[in-house]
Amino acid sequence: MGAHSCYVSDFYFCNGIVPEDIYHIFKRFYRSKHSLDTQGIGLGLPLAKSIIEGQNGVISVQSEVGKGTLFTLSFLTDL
Repeated sequence: MGAHSCYVSDFYFCNGIVPEDIYHIFKRFYRSKHSLDTQGIGLGLPLAKSIIEGQNGVISVQSEVGKGTLFTLSFLTDL
């Protein structure tokens, strides 16, 4: 049997992430100047990325301001 990909996606209806922040959202303690009214300390996404990569996975993000954000997790698996 060969390797196959398994994908999990979640669309989050929100204001979206501005393009200049996308590069930084997986850095520990990063807080966008556009999210200062939101609780958090900037550890959730870096922790998620670390766990996913520890399982040989990849997390990706696509976002459009005013519409929302799509997070996709991809894993290689033997079926």
